[in-house]
Amino acid sequence: MRKRSDPPTKPVATIQDHLHSKDFDFYYKDSCFETPITFLPEYHYHDFHEIYCLLDGEVDYYVEDRVYHMQPGNILLIHHHDIHHMMLTLPSARYERVFCYFDESYLHRYSSAKTDLTLCFSRINNRQSHFLPTSLTEVRPFIQDLQKHSASEEYGSDLRYTQCFNEFLLFLNQRFLALQKENTPLTNSKENHVVRHAIHYIQDHLSEPVKVETLAKAQFISREHLTREFKRHTGFSPHAYIQKRKLLYAKERLLEGATITIACNDAGFTNYSHFIKAFKKEFELTPRQFQQQNL
Repeated sequence: MRKRSDPPTKPVATIQDHLHSKDFDFYYKDSCFETPITFLPEYHYHDFHEIYCLLDGEVDYYVEDRVYHMQPGNILLIHHHDIHHMMLTLPSARYERVFCYFDESYLHRYSSAKTDLTLCFSRINNRQSHFLPTSLTEVRPFIQDLQKHSASEEYGSDLRYTQCFNEFLLFLNQRFLALQKENTPLTNSKENHVVRHAIHYIQDHLSEPVKVETLAKAQFISREHLTREFKRHTGFSPHAYIQKRKLLYAKERLLEGATITIACNDAGFTNYSHFIKAFKKEFELTPRQFQQQNL
């Protein structure tokens, strides 16, 4: 578990592909610039969950088929493998935020018979990433406690650090449940209906060959229009997104114990050698190497 801060220089879009701690990684970043900038990390995903909390500035955060306009204090719960990126929208020289990375096994480990900490990542309306319209007043105390104990070397500070994070998770789940009970529609989010329909179709047909022409015909639009809207909104061509989703599904099947052949077939690949090459290109490991690494 560690804390990091940005130097006062132009940000570089680095993407973390593994956890540094067996529990959770906590990062506080406060970027200040001499002139206003647009911060645009590339579209990416993680093999672990992410909590993103904006403390200063304003951003548009893209998660799969939806865009969230975030203001200070707002939180995004980003489910593992959901493709996302953000962009600064306020012409400001400051961008302050906190994000935490952790595996779902951590949530199960600290859940109890009465308190399920995985609820805030539940699938609602075919989405597992969720926006929480929290305020700075609500979240600042949790962030300050996490910062304090992440930097402390005092006796018991590691246990207090874990306790603070678990209290934060409990708060997030309580707010999530309250929002579900209120059933209040979000006014700060928008979606592209063409992209939403295409993504839902892809997710529902991962075990089948999916063609871009099929996605377009289902919405009575041209392939060119679908491709243009999809790439503008997600950063991927429909074909690239389909392959990425299928590879992620194959990866999950391998983790569940499926053989390479079964994972290949379950993910809708009809050419075994193409699957092997595509898997290695995406994950920098062959399926066999991935299996051996996760024994």
